[in-house]
Amino acid sequence: MGLNKGANRTWLNVGFGKIRQKAKAGDPDVVERTLQDGTKSYAIEYQSLDGKLDTIYMKTHHEYGNSWMVIISDGEVSYGLQITENSRYGADLLRRIPNLKKGEIYKFSPYAFIPQGETDEKVGLSIKTVGDEKVQSYFQTFEQGPDGKIKVTNINGFPTYAGERNDKDALKIYFIGVTKFLRAFAQSYLKSAQFEAPPEHPVATEVESDLPF
Repeated sequence: MGLNKGANRTWLNVGFGKIRQKAKAGDPDVVERTLQDGTKSYAIEYQSLDGKLDTIYMKTHHEYGNSWMVIISDGEVSYGLQITENSRYGADLLRRIPNLKKGEIYKFSPYAFIPQGETDEKVGLSIKTVGDEKVQSYFQTFEQGPDGKIKVTNINGFPTYAGERNDKDALKIYFIGVTKFLRAFAQSYLKSAQFEAPPEHPVATEVESDLPF
């Protein structure tokens, strides 16, 4: 038996529309960001991460809540991408997990931008196959109507909101229920597809303020 140092893995997280590798202030290419609590965060930022999907698993921290760890390998190099569950990136990941296959090659690209002429920021996570095809949500279909508007249809048991759009309390309760539904569905799928959690469980050190509602 003996001691086991664990996997030699590079840990990354998602925030501010980037893939971020924690660094020290003054390091080459470091980017300074201000977190929700006002503290400063220093990281080297990347547009995307691609490689073979080894596993996905959830971990819980008593202070920071749930995160999803996406383990990706590129030859001898292994990466652990941490995505906060209670974020738009986490919502996008959970909607796509049932369409992900262990051992396949994927490209993960977070984004956060304000489209020209608009005021609201678009935030999310794009996942593409090696053929540059988008991995779609397992729970919605999108169809453009004659008026140019996109019609969203919920499928595969995804909860439907029946309240008023301006009722913030009802919306908050709804999205909490959606997250719970997605979490349970993802855990069931990952177990059935034999995704296994590695023995090491790194602790979250930063939390973004990007909530899905």
